[in-house]
Amino acid sequence: MSKQNNTIDTDTSLCSCGSSKLAAKCCVPFLNGEAIPATAEALMRSRYVAYSKARIDYIEQTMIGPASERFDSSRAKEWAIENQWLNLNILSSQTKGEIAYVEFIARFRSQGHTQHQHEKSEFHLCNDRWYYYDGVILPP
Repeated sequence: MSKQNNTIDTDTSLCSCGSSKLAAKCCVPFLNGEAIPATAEALMRSRYVAYSKARIDYIEQTMIGPASERFDSSRAKEWAIENQWLNLNILSSQTKGEIAYVEFIARFRSQGHTQHQHEKSEFHLCNDRWYYYDGVILPP
């Protein structure tokens, strides 16, 4: 049984990406295909929301390069559904031309235990659109 709700609501609730913005004015338009994230950080936030909603189609559409080459959509979907997504904390975000880095910690509950993923992600700007390119898992 899935713990996730993959409906992307446009209500007045706050976005689960941690931005303190209303969901309808934050990540929902990206996941619904109504807008494109203007920054790598906005893309990172929307990808977190996509995982929390098991929207693996969005995850696949927003990656290129090494990440895309080794991506397994069925495993990603299982992982997304099995976890309860708790919060996202952006630690830093840097953009240098067409490459950006976003360091974050995503917290989630898996099999009753709170866990986290600490990663420094690399994003590339391609045809005026940001894509997840690769990432390095960092120690806790």
